[in-house]
Amino acid sequence: MIRIVLCSLVAAAVLSPAMVGMETSQGSATGATPAATPIVSCDDASDAQLWACLRRPLHFPSLARGETCPRSKLHRVVPHVFSPVVGSGPLYAASFGETGGISYRGSREEGGWYYVKVLWLADPTYRGPVLIRGKQLDGPHVLRFGEGPHPTAELQLPPGDGRAATTAPGWSNWPTYTRVRAPGCYAYQVDGLDFSEIIVVPAQG
Repeated sequence: MIRIVLCSLVAAAVLSPAMVGMETSQGSATGATPAATPIVSCDDASDAQLWACLRRPLHFPSLARGETCPRSKLHRVVPHVFSPVVGSGPLYAASFGETGGISYRGSREEGGWYYVKVLWLADPTYRGPVLIRGKQLDGPHVLRFGEGPHPTAELQLPPGDGRAATTAPGWSNWPTYTRVRAPGCYAYQVDGLDFSEIIVVPAQG
């Protein structure tokens, strides 16, 4: 996965060698990382400006059609409480099973979009809002969110309350729906107050 951490109000993101490239299911890096561009921290944004601030330019990696999907690595953050997750934190996505991918076979469909349950988790270090968008890396499709025949283009997660589970004190969670139309290699861009991360998952019907 690609992760950019914002260390100052206006900063050019600096990627360490471990952040250059994308983690595969075996944990190795592959693919090229887009050049980092300066981004603004949203720590001081007003309520009226917050979501616009989090709507940073998309920085999805490119992937040629037929190229292996560089899926993000599955790992556990709170053993025996949450299922394996993807993401390097402070926000993580669960509900992808043991393969780290989206499966919509047998899922409900509405308006041409299949429903996929995704549980987003924030560790105790983060209480801010999160904006999530997504698209297919190896084709023309996009990810949508929510319910109904016309799902939204972005997912807005309000600040967490630290009540994900009594057995995981301080964790926040948001049960959501990702909506998908077709198989392929997809990526989420996850933007928080002081970070931006790309999470890659394959999808199949």
